[in-house]
Amino acid sequence: MHVFKANPVITEHLYNTGYLLNKPGEMIDHSYPHCWRCHKPVIFRATEQWFISMDDTGLRKKCLDEIAKVRMFPEWGRKRIVPMLEKAPNWCISRQRSWGVPIIAFSCDDCGEKIVDGAIAHKVADEISEKGIQVWHDKTAAEFLPEGFKCPKCGGTHISKENDILDVWFDSGVSWAKVLDGRKGFTFPADLYLEGSDQHRGWFQSSLKMSVLINGKAPYKNLITHGFIVDEKGEKISKSKGNFIDPQVKINKYGAEILRLWVACEDYSDDNRIGDSIIESCATAYRKIRNTIRFMFGFVNDFDPETMSFKKEELTSLDRWAYLTWQERLKDIREYYENYEFHRVHHEMLDFFTIPMSAVYLDIIKDRYTMRADDRRRRMTQSVVYSILSDVVKALAPILSFTCEEAYGYLKGAKKESVFLEQFPESNFNDEDAKFLESWQTVLDAKNAVQKKLEVLRADKTIGHSLDASVQIYYENNPVLDSELDNLESIFIVSEFKKAASAEGLEKVEDMDLWIGVKTAEGEKCPRCWKKRKLHDYTEEITGICESCYEAVK
Repeated sequence: MHVFKANPVITEHLYNTGYLLNKPGEMIDHSYPHCWRCHKPVIFRATEQWFISMDDTGLRKKCLDEIAKVRMFPEWGRKRIVPMLEKAPNWCISRQRSWGVPIIAFSCDDCGEKIVDGAIAHKVADEISEKGIQVWHDKTAAEFLPEGFKCPKCGGTHISKENDILDVWFDSGVSWAKVLDGRKGFTFPADLYLEGSDQHRGWFQSSLKMSVLINGKAPYKNLITHGFIVDEKGEKISKSKGNFIDPQVKINKYGAEILRLWVACEDYSDDNRIGDSIIESCATAYRKIRNTIRFMFGFVNDFDPETMSFKKEELTSLDRWAYLTWQERLKDIREYYENYEFHRVHHEMLDFFTIPMSAVYLDIIKDRYTMRADDRRRRMTQSVVYSILSDVVKALAPILSFTCEEAYGYLKGAKKESVFLEQFPESNFNDEDAKFLESWQTVLDAKNAVQKKLEVLRADKTIGHSLDASVQIYYENNPVLDSELDNLESIFIVSEFKKAASAEGLEKVEDMDLWIGVKTAEGEKCPRCWKKRKLHDYTEEITGICESCYEAVK
């Protein structure tokens, strides 16, 4: 009978024989498995199946031993796959389908014995390789078996082909055998398997079982588990819901780089949201990164890295701070890449471009534009900017591939045909460098305190730019600030700086042994350097600029 027509007949029989407590027709709501694709009830059938034993061959223990050697990203993936392996029943590898990879086995019609023979299976496999899978369906069992073949159990001669196919997880579970065969450098085991969190019971597990059975070891060194894409409301994306987002539409609007940046900035271990506002925020981050790189290229336009570079020890303290700040970040960035934490790479890079570079270093070094082209301080700064720029282009290339390839083409000095032929930059950051950065934080704290005072003057329109201001500070027993006295005017980005003889008339900074006074600087604004200075007419050609600008211009 048809399965659904048989249901009432079966329940009536169960009731009449005393095995059913409720009368047929009295409905009870209960949970029942439904197909996720067609949403119809799943029909259960009792049929013979083929299995791979998890314990008779020691497969379970070997799999658990091997999975312990595999690195997991994120690590919580281990808490999913290990319990699944520990509790996994024998693996059912057969399916009842009219399509798929056949199980090369036979059965005796006389006694029901299942016949599995390696030599026969290899012969069939060779024929399938030559003529295609259809040959298994076209030929009879007798055409595959040796002449005069008899059932090894009863001696019967009525032999049939197996109709079951292999489970598709068996198919995917041996994909490593085809891919990692030494072609183009793909050797066993794989460096990485990457799939969704549902594959701990699927591909990750079937690949492990098959590889352990055949090779005695896992087919992968690392496993990455990723979440799924959801819309801005956190709902699953599907065409039926109408919230499907076509990547090509976003690429046409924003460019592929923005989509790549979105992929990198999301923590893929969780479900990732996507929508117009999220993509727009990535576009804003991209513009920040690209514009900063453009600024850096402009700054090193006349710099030759082959002849004008400086060693770390030769740099000014400001330039050394910028260089070491990048080296510290680069050390972390390398570690994040090695651990496949791309979202941390993105956030580290964006933070570096936004704060240490744009808000501090690149803002301060704008006064280097007013120096002589060959001024030693200017060349030192260019050396640092070039070094950071060269590293950044290489370190960002895995994420912003097109942008970095384009930027790499503009880098001066010795280079290869493509940024992707370069080695990933190495960090030389050490403990001494960490001590320097820690000590130099005093200078940055003082700069931030001065900046807050200048913001007050700017808010009440007393000054327009920080270069309109004069600053005095007072402190006691601070050797770091003592060593920077000649540089603080530049670091604070003001026209005049003095260390006061006492704290009288100055305002104390909260939680700091520092007193600050700010006011409008005297003099006229130099049209070249924007600092308030006494201006001169030096020649008919060089008029109305300050003395330091004249020294650069002449």
